[in-house]
Amino acid sequence: MRTLLWPVLAIALLACPSTPSEPAAPPGSPVEAGPHAPAVHVVVFKDHRSTVKLSVGDLLELPHDDAFAWGIKFEHESFLEPAPASDAGIERFRAARAGTVRTLVSGDPKICQHSDAACTLAKYSWAVTVQID
Repeated sequence: MRTLLWPVLAIALLACPSTPSEPAAPPGSPVEAGPHAPAVHVVVFKDHRSTVKLSVGDLLELPHDDAFAWGIKFEHESFLEPAPASDAGIERFRAARAGTVRTLVSGDPKICQHSDAACTLAKYSWAVTVQID
């Protein structure tokens, strides 16, 4: 019985091709160079004092923490233009042209906005540099 399995196994291995049916692209060749869907970068704490890299057409979105009223100020407003809000209603900006722009993202606690009393929650203020290629 053992001797009959070896020829069957050898034929089965030879029948299965080990190479893919489609040839691979040569190394260094561009793969589908064309328009891409815009990437969305949500600003988070780790972006503070860091550089966020975007491409022209990509979206920059404010943080998603509902407990704070988020805002953004630009050093030069021509690099990022307002874009339609996300499905959740979060404010977005589209990278309009290449360059570097410094931004200041701030978050004020909503619970303290309509009160004259001292607020026990800290305000956020993040300096974020955006590099648009």
